Amino acid sequence: MAAALLSVCPRAAVATTVVYHHQAQDAIKLDSTPMDHERLHRYKQDVNNNNNKEPSLFTVKAVFILDNDGTRLLSKYYDPELYPTMKEQKNFEKNVFNKTHKADNEIAFLEGMTIVYKSSIDLFFYVVGSAQENELMLMSVLNCLFDSLSQILRKNVERRCLLDNMEGVFLVVDEIIDGGVILECDPQQVLQKVNYRADENPLSEQSVTQHITEKLALTSNVLQSAKEQIKWSILK
Repeated sequence: MAAALLSVCPRAAVATTVVYHHQAQDAIKLDSTPMDHERLHRYKQDVNNNNNKEPSLFTVKAVFILDNDGTRLLSKYYDPELYPTMKEQKNFEKNVFNKTHKADNEIAFLEGMTIVYKSSIDLFFYVVGSAQENELMLMSVLNCLFDSLSQILRKNVERRCLLDNMEGVFLVVDEIIDGGVILECDPQQVLQKVNYRADENPLSEQSVTQHITEKLALTSNVLQSAKEQIKWSILK
């Protein structure tokens, strides 16, 4: 799993390592009081539970962008069992917006989901993962999305510019996430793959075809890596 994350999203893998490192430090710092022994017991249980879970590359459950009224401008849901109808999705987005649009935090927990978000002028960007998902990994996806769009929109990250460049916005999202799998966390790599530059014109038909071909090849590599992980886990 770690090797796959390094090959697909180096920042996300580093973030995961940092979290585990801090968890280990917490355990080492425990004193010998009864309460500390209880904390250590719970810590060991959490580690065992995490080790028993099947590794999954499907990190992201959903991505959506709302305006400052909570109206959906873009959304993608990658888990077919998570809010399968349009009505359920919009209700979830409304609840998320109501909880976050006046808050100063960057992370929220709602309906069993971990949600990271940020705002810009009249836009709100959200990345959703499961309750057990690494928040730093989700945040790396959010930052990549925001920074990539900021360059495409020439730093005018606001509703009107976003709506005028929706084709490029969808291409950026698809380069970062495919079916819930994180493909890229580096904005410069994303921009290269969608053939966008701050001083260039929108994508031509030829560059769109090239983008699709490269995307299919990258997706094939990710799936092959996942198959190899499953095969080795079975052999163990």
